[in-house]
Amino acid sequence: MIRVFKNRSYNFAIERIKKLFDDYHVSYEILTPTRLKREYILHILKISDNGFEQIMVSKMKGKKLYDQVFGDEDIEKFTVNEMIDILLINPRLIKTPIIFNDTQLLVGYDPDGIRLFLPRVRQRDFKVQQEGRAK
Repeated sequence: MIRVFKNRSYNFAIERIKKLFDDYHVSYEILTPTRLKREYILHILKISDNGFEQIMVSKMKGKKLYDQVFGDEDIEKFTVNEMIDILLINPRLIKTPIIFNDTQLLVGYDPDGIRLFLPRVRQRDFKVQQEGRAK
């Protein structure tokens, strides 16, 4: 099952992802902050390349939020479980969209990266469609 995590009620990238998956008849589940579970974050971390750094908003972009959540604490001092608890309480710290399944992860909106989640035959169709739009 493909899952798509979103933070806000409306996000243009999420709408494009939903339309693409609907057009290609790919089943997916939208996860909102209230539906985000500890096991989902653990799974995302397991299949990520850079752990929390990959899935969290950068400190530069979210300075005010980081100050509210972490204060003067060094983020490196927190355990994995503590960080997961912090993310569950403060989901705005998580980049969106995050698209994942059992083995693949895509953080942020990347039209080419979304092809990973389309069946092989549909990937070829999608590539041809994208090339046609670029002309």
